[in-house]
Amino acid sequence: ESVVYKEYEIYYGFMVYSTDLHAVFETEKEVAESQLARTVLSKVGAGREPARRAARAASG
Repeated sequence: ESVVYKEYEIYYGFMVYSTDLHAVFETEKEVAESQLARTVLSKVGAGREPARRAARAASG
């Protein structure tokens, strides 16, 4: 019984650890993508974004 629990503890610990790594990676990716999106929007002209947000608010 205790051996099974120990294996579960190790497995669960590994899952949490890998999930944390994944979360960090995803966060860094999202930050990079949002910076890229901000650059593109500022080049294209962000005039469409407020209109899209207003349309979403009206439809919501």
